[in-house]
Amino acid sequence: MMHSETLIIAFFAACGAGILLSLALRPGRQALVLAALGCLTAITAVVAGVHVLLTGKVFTQPLWSLPGLTTLTLRLDPLSGAFVLVTGLVLLPASIYASGELRRESFAGRERLFTVLLLALYASVVLILIAGDALLFLLAWEVMSILCYLLVVTSGEGENGQVGAGYLLLAMSEAGTLAAALGFLLLGLGASSLQFEALRSNASTLGTSARWGVFLLTFF
Repeated sequence: MMHSETLIIAFFAACGAGILLSLALRPGRQALVLAALGCLTAITAVVAGVHVLLTGKVFTQPLWSLPGLTTLTLRLDPLSGAFVLVTGLVLLPASIYASGELRRESFAGRERLFTVLLLALYASVVLILIAGDALLFLLAWEVMSILCYLLVVTSGEGENGQVGAGYLLLAMSEAGTLAAALGFLLLGLGASSLQFEALRSNASTLGTSARWGVFLLTFF
């Protein structure tokens, strides 16, 4: 049986392979790249989510240590696995639909850019879900926000309404980033690090006002 670590590596490898293939192949092949590699990433995400839900085994992989702050960590547990599973189920039809959209004349000349941005978005969304610390979560969220903005403003003819929608999306994403950062800051008061496990353990020591603050910021 495949391990969660193997499945996570396979997911990001498929995203990376799709981006490289997109850069290497001509525009007429972009729809095929997006359909094949997009569906592969989606299926891998579904399998990873199902695997951790069935086995209950937690996958944790430290990446980089930031002294005095935290260690950037990947973590896939049953809770995040459920979200990864749902994400994979959404990405599968999204990849098929997006590959069909690439054949429209409105995408002429931007097929490669759209494919690269969409596959990078897939990777950033799953990275958010398996982030094991607040800093990696915020970094992945920021990348996702920028990619969403770029997809909105480059997927059509660049009409004013579309550009305005892109700016609105980016503004709301940045507001969400700020709210999440403030919430993590409150949770991190007195915590040993920004690891989610440390934040969870420290939550019981917070006062009523701090708990309400975290709740309101999360709700926002």
